[in-house]
Amino acid sequence: MAEEYGDRGELYFSHLLDIWDIRYQPKPYKTSKWDFKIMDIYIDVKTLINNYRPNPNYYVNIAALQLTANIDIYAFVFFNQTNSRIELVGAATPYTIQEKGALKRKGDAEKEKFKYLCDTYVVQLADLDQFVTVLDRCLCSKYKGDL
Repeated sequence: MAEEYGDRGELYFSHLLDIWDIRYQPKPYKTSKWDFKIMDIYIDVKTLINNYRPNPNYYVNIAALQLTANIDIYAFVFFNQTNSRIELVGAATPYTIQEKGALKRKGDAEKEKFKYLCDTYVVQLADLDQFVTVLDRCLCSKYKGDL
């Protein structure tokens, strides 16, 4: 079921790239570590499932083991099960996630008796940037004036 929502998030993200007229390469295999490639920038789309509209005070999370030097940008998409609405809520680099996020250790507990099953970074939505802003920063950093 989670894979189905992830596929919907990736489809929605590809639709946004088409609207923005951004050329991209989709992942070559279902098991690829990245979902999209724009020039030499690798993007992983994370789809979070909920029953409400995103709020800047909410958090997104990513397993610490998924933060890798092979991914340049993590794009976060919310899928609202109540109304089937999908929304891109922001993006961040691995560095930003580590810098602005909090590392929750396996077994750490949150309210309502939720326990983390693995080491996980949590980042507040307010700390994410718009995807195109993060993409521009990554492209400028990678090509340093070659664009």
